[in-house]
Amino acid sequence: QANPNRKRGKLTVQDVASFCVYVNRHRDEGSLIVMDQGSARRVTCYLNHHEPGAEGDASEAGWADHVCVFEPRYTTAWTAWIGFAEKWINQEEFAQFLDERMGEIVEPDGATLMEIATQLKMTVETKYERAINLSSNAIQLVHLENVSNNIEIPTHFTLSVVPFDGANAVNIRARLKVAKPDKDGHVRFLWRLGDAPRHSLDAVFDAFAEQIQVATGVSVIKGVWAS
Repeated sequence: QANPNRKRGKLTVQDVASFCVYVNRHRDEGSLIVMDQGSARRVTCYLNHHEPGAEGDASEAGWADHVCVFEPRYTTAWTAWIGFAEKWINQEEFAQFLDERMGEIVEPDGATLMEIATQLKMTVETKYERAINLSSNAIQLVHLENVSNNIEIPTHFTLSVVPFDGANAVNIRARLKVAKPDKDGHVRFLWRLGDAPRHSLDAVFDAFAEQIQVATGVSVIKGVWAS
């Protein structure tokens, strides 16, 4: 044959513009766009999907084997902040990380966190209180610890990070934790992001969906297609 009987194949693109160009070139009445907001984070257009028709009309069925997939690439900044979240790191590691990613910290400014990472010194004063149990005449020593530091430590900080190439930056609020110092006064740091990354990615994908619908005229359905 000079030509195949039908179009088929799979194209994977990494930006919305390329996705829309290919969809507009090949879409028809049956084209279906599905946005997966699970761990996969992708948008798929089945260009030769089932066309609308009367219920049970097999002549309107499509092969759904001509596919264009939009899989955005995570930025280095996003993978760095997500990758180190929930991990205890020492002061030197924290300072090195902040030096590389200082431009993504918006509140407090990166210089403030850098000062904490490089200059924070904590001491632990150990005291004991003497207590007498009257029923047994036993003497108990109650151990008390008083932790002090010379720098005010913020409990939270805010990031402005671009999650995907071609996406807008999103703000994420992180919780900063500081571990009890060792005998030399050295501490470790940890930040927690909670559900903020997932909510931010949902918002970014909603924006992608709106762009795609406007550019292609094809409605975007949230879910996963299984043939």
